Amino acid sequence: MSVFSRSILLISTVIAASNAYAVDESMKLIGVTDFKFTLRDKPAVSIHFGESDTNHCSATVQRSKVKQGYTVSSSKRSNADFSIECNWDGNYFVESSNHLTFTDFSIVTLDKKSKTASIMVSFKLLGLPSNTYLERHDVIVPISGKHFQSLTMK
Repeated sequence: MSVFSRSILLISTVIAASNAYAVDESMKLIGVTDFKFTLRDKPAVSIHFGESDTNHCSATVQRSKVKQGYTVSSSKRSNADFSIECNWDGNYFVESSNHLTFTDFSIVTLDKKSKTASIMVSFKLLGLPSNTYLERHDVIVPISGKHFQSLTMK
């Protein structure tokens, strides 16, 4: 392989790698609801996470779905069994049925023995009334202790 060919291969590899998303561990768990409420008439739980008390999100899933490997996706509010909202830099962000928005949510781990779990979420949400977007990819949020108990309570 010539030096020119190797250079082109190296450059194209760097470009491809720069478009892949790295795991985002910048957000921390703020809390998990420990009271009863419903989403679409079924028991639900909300997981609150973010960078700070002013920049944070809340993802809500039905309690029956809380198990390792659960994955849900929504595009333009196509899945009503899941919801997400964020308050960020003074703006309120939601998934919109009229704009190119999406959410991918997974319960990556859930270990009842160690009482730990982790979620991964990616989203592109629309700010109201600013019409700006908030987008994050592969955000990992660990859950443990009393928050794990709140997550898994029936």
